[in-house]
Amino acid sequence: MRDEILSTREAAIILGMTQETVSRLIKKGKLEGQKLGGFFVVTRTSVEIYVTTTNGKSKNDPTRKLLAGDKIKTSQQ
Repeated sequence: MRDEILSTREAAIILGMTQETVSRLIKKGKLEGQKLGGFFVVTRTSVEIYVTTTNGKSKNDPTRKLLAGDKIKTSQQ
C-alpha cells in the first residue's frame, strides 16, 4: 500500500506550523519528502513519525532533537 502524499500546507495544518517550517524540515531530512513540480510534498507516515517523536517536548529539549534530528526512514525506502 502506498503512503498518502501531503502538500506542505496539509502537513503544516497537521503539525501546527507554517509551510515554510515544513519545507525546512524536509530539506533537513527530518520529514520524508521531495520536490514535485517545484513544490515540496511529504508523506503522511513521515508526519506521523515526527509527531510521535516530538509530542509533548519543548523545541529546546535535547531528546527531541536526537529523535527528530535523525533522518526519517520508512519501510518504503
